[in-house]
Amino acid sequence: MQWHCHGVDGAHLHVAGLPAHQGRRALLVGLLHGTAGSAALLVLAPLASAANPWLGMSYLVLFALGVLAAMLAFGGVLGAGFRHLRGQRAGVASGLRILVALAAMAFGVSLLRRLMVTHPSP
Repeated sequence: MQWHCHGVDGAHLHVAGLPAHQGRRALLVGLLHGTAGSAALLVLAPLASAANPWLGMSYLVLFALGVLAAMLAFGGVLGAGFRHLRGQRAGVASGLRILVALAAMAFGVSLLRRLMVTHPSP
């Protein structure tokens, strides 16, 4: 790890081998999504019926490791594909990124609309 200063930003720490200022937002968004997802409900159902606390804790750890591995694999494949496409055809890569972002927003809005229909406010 290395401390350095960019003037106005002040001193901050960088981990060796990781990009200095890129990807920080993506990491924070990923952490937020990981903690806010509905997967927590999938974890709690089997834990309620675990006969032994150690068995329940083992299940929780294995579930977390499985989710982590799946997210790393999916993110790595998606990122490598975008990186390769950006090197070959930058315009197509930009258009695809915009299309994916719009599709994600539309999906989120549709989930919110469905939630509002099934659970209207009083």
